[in-house]
Amino acid sequence: MGWADAELQGIDLGDKRRDRRAIRRIERLAERLTASIPGAFNGLAP
Repeated sequence: MGWADAELQGIDLGDKRRDRRAIRRIERLAERLTASIPGAFNGLAP
């Protein structure tokens, strides 16, 4: 369980897959604070 899991444990986007995807995206953005959104994801859909 990572920090984002702990912070967002109550997230409910209507589907567990959406919940996990949102958490992964937030973790990815946090790893690259100075990057633009496309830059943080290397131009690929996360």
